[in-house]
Amino acid sequence: MRLHPHFRDLLSALNHDILFQIMDELNLSDLVALRRMSSRSDELVSAYLDHKFHKLLATFFADVPTARGLMRNTNAVISGSSALAYVLPANISWSPSDLDLYVPNVEFNHVVAYLEVFEDYTDVTQHGLHNHYSAAVLQVTRLEKGGRTIDVIKSASNSALLPLPFFWMTAVINYLSADYAYVGHPELTFQNYALLHPLHVTHFQTPIPRTIPLVQKYTERAFDIRTRNVEWSHLPAAPRHITRDRLGGCSSTVRFFGDEFGLAVSMHPASAVVHDVVVRQQLTIIWRRGGLPCGLGCLARLSDSTAFVEEAWLA
Repeated sequence: MRLHPHFRDLLSALNHDILFQIMDELNLSDLVALRRMSSRSDELVSAYLDHKFHKLLATFFADVPTARGLMRNTNAVISGSSALAYVLPANISWSPSDLDLYVPNVEFNHVVAYLEVFEDYTDVTQHGLHNHYSAAVLQVTRLEKGGRTIDVIKSASNSALLPLPFFWMTAVINYLSADYAYVGHPELTFQNYALLHPLHVTHFQTPIPRTIPLVQKYTERAFDIRTRNVEWSHLPAAPRHITRDRLGGCSSTVRFFGDEFGLAVSMHPASAVVHDVVVRQQLTIIWRRGGLPCGLGCLARLSDSTAFVEEAWLA
């Protein structure tokens, strides 16, 4: 996003309410560009990101500071539609009605107990709920209060991030920790493009039956969902021109949380040194999406089509 030089003067002239209304029109990538203009813009964007996160948490938690502290202390993250809505402009035509809270396996019981005892949530879990998730999820507890639903999702790892690479499409591989917002595929997501995960595609390159309703749901939310990058090559706003470099959305690219392809944004000013879950735990997740080559001319080998997801401790 290119910013007019006089925009710096506007930052000083406008009050927070007006500035926040302007920022509501921007996605996370635009906000990153804005905050880089000056220390003042960094402070304003950080205040906006914090405000937006507080607003999200206040929808589900009576005690927002304690809930945020719980997320920080347990290294839990929010993902799914709530995280996607956060990183998109606030004026999107849809809003999430539930919260997906991903929790490290050793913290699961603690988080559920807190929500039941201190936030007055009730367990309404139906038998077999976790069967809708990948093997990276050990257990799911559904909690309800006043028409609001929180799914507490137990990761099979000490990292809450392990289930995310298994998600059915790239646009939802995002998370919100207590201090950071992360987008797994910014080059696609901020253009409202998404790629289906190979596990959710038939041999005919069509969505499997249980994924069709999800595709329909997000198509109605203005997402263009395909199986390979090359399927956008006819569009004037294609994600990238044909290249021999592997992109973040390429089926053969080995990814990890913290790599050059994702976008990790602190909710705090640059002057505040705050680490995200990957650095705090010294633990990340490595994955390859797998499936057919992207079709954009990269040098993928047949062996690169195999999908995998695994833990990796940082040196």
